[in-house]
Amino acid sequence: MKTSTISEFKAHISENLRAVRAGQHILILDRSTAIAEVSPVSARLRARIACHGARRAVKGVLDSSAVLRFLLNREPLLRVAESWTWVGASELLFVECHRVLERVRFTNELTSEQYQESLAWLNAFLDGVVLVPIGSSVIRRASRPYPVALKTLDAIHLATLETLSEEDDPTEWEFLTTDKSLGKAAQLLRFGVPGL
Repeated sequence: MKTSTISEFKAHISENLRAVRAGQHILILDRSTAIAEVSPVSARLRARIACHGARRAVKGVLDSSAVLRFLLNREPLLRVAESWTWVGASELLFVECHRVLERVRFTNELTSEQYQESLAWLNAFLDGVVLVPIGSSVIRRASRPYPVALKTLDAIHLATLETLSEEDDPTEWEFLTTDKSLGKAAQLLRFGVPGL
């Protein structure tokens, strides 16, 4: 991997971008601190852009089911969130994910080592997620009728998405869930639901 200061990178931008296009990774330094990495677009992203065209920036909200499916079963749906410009979730996700990990530890579905690794991964992952408090506006929204029957906690997740996106066009937001009813409700409210 090549390293470059900010000023060097800017002074030789064309040369550096040709190197990146050829597969080189460049680590950008501010004095001696690494601040960014410029790398080639992955083949996966290139294929997605070719198939679907370049997407505008999308913000997203996670449901606990998507995080837990990745954490416990390594189902790749959670990778969708990597393309979001902003990632949020109800603080309910924090509780649900920790409770499920505790439950599978006590039922011996995870060894102590697997539990510790899963817990460390979850906490590191959640450091990059904005956890939204379950305030009165979320509770009021979750209490109203939805276009499909929803369980209480599912309604709280969806109400969190609605509250966060109320100033935006719903199509600028995605909701990541593996629950079909919850995903259908989000789609009927015009939110994107990848994988459903």
